Amino acid sequence: MHISPDGCGILDGNVDSFIANGSTKGVQAPDGSWMLFCKASGVPNDTGGSVIWNYGNTGLTCGSEFGATADWQITVSKSGRATLSCRFDATVV
Repeated sequence: MHISPDGCGILDGNVDSFIANGSTKGVQAPDGSWMLFCKASGVPNDTGGSVIWNYGNTGLTCGSEFGATADWQITVSKSGRATLSCRFDATVV
């Protein structure tokens, strides 16, 4: 996974790589950590339902200008809408 101001690289519902030119957003928490989000539509998903990918079921990390983190999640809906969220501790920012 990778997230940048221009979009993100995610896993689709079929566990294939997908480049999304979706909208991205960053939010800083009071503790100094950052949550980065990328939303996209038209993401392939042939599973018949929603799927959730994360470090625990893929072993992959999320990369950004802050480095890499294992604290991330992608939700891909049955209709192909996807949201990637990556959390970066204040100590790495």
